Amino acid sequence: MKPEVQKLLWRSRRGMLELDALFRTYLTEQGEQLSEQQRMRFARLLAYQDQDLFDAFTGQTPLADPELEHYFRTIKKQAFSRQ
Repeated sequence: MKPEVQKLLWRSRRGMLELDALFRTYLTEQGEQLSEQQRMRFARLLAYQDQDLFDAFTGQTPLADPELEHYFRTIKKQAFSRQ
């Protein structure tokens, strides 16, 4: 795994198991193919608080940034399509 992806994987450890599993699955399966722009977008996503991410995960409240909301939905879709 690329060092940049390993760093994101480390930073993606959250206080909520659901978010840990979502981010770990995404980075493990897609991390090697991510462009620098996608890695930067993912890093911006990690700046959100766990509760805000969880609310977006459950569909209760979208993220404030529409670009990141779309990206987060893409991550969810990819993770759930593997099951």
